[in-house]
Amino acid sequence: MPEWDRARNVLIKLAKGHALYELHELCAEEPDHVGVLPLTLMSDTQRDEFENPDASCAWPEVGSRAMQRLVEGTDMSPSGWIVVQEGRYRYNASLVEGRDIRIVINEYLAAHICWD
Repeated sequence: MPEWDRARNVLIKLAKGHALYELHELCAEEPDHVGVLPLTLMSDTQRDEFENPDASCAWPEVGSRAMQRLVEGTDMSPSGWIVVQEGRYRYNASLVEGRDIRIVINEYLAAHICWD
């Protein structure tokens, strides 16, 4: 059986790091939403909503990595995902009604962590 509490804690730490690095947003408090599910268990609608998040409502902070990526147009797939290692790790960090972080590990495990 998976140790969900440990996996949840690791995913929250990863999301906090992505929020700080990409968006220059400190997320010291507990997230408002943590969803973890294998991609293979998602319905087509769930998968589509997860893979194609809404565009950010606001521009990223000046000087943040997200602003650099936006201006330069580098390091991102056309859908806005940042691919760290093809087939192993990718993430999406955006400001959609709060801080919204999505992570995919080994093209198997999907995580969606949000702070309002």
